[in-house]
Amino acid sequence: MQPGEYARIAKIDAPELEMALLKMGVSIGDEISFAGTAPLNDPVSIRVHRTKLLLRRDDASHIWINKG
Repeated sequence: MQPGEYARIAKIDAPELEMALLKMGVSIGDEISFAGTAPLNDPVSIRVHRTKLLLRRDDASHIWINKG
């Protein structure tokens, strides 16, 4: 994704990550936008429900999205 693009979470293929995100109020079907990356490309920043979250690139790779 490019900064400012929107997508919906389709699947999270890591149970521990899915549980951690659920505790933060993020679930499958939620709309997210990509906010950018840190200077060394890790972590990545996403925006969900007006909240900005930072995720390690490895964790973010377990989140499957549908654009559009």
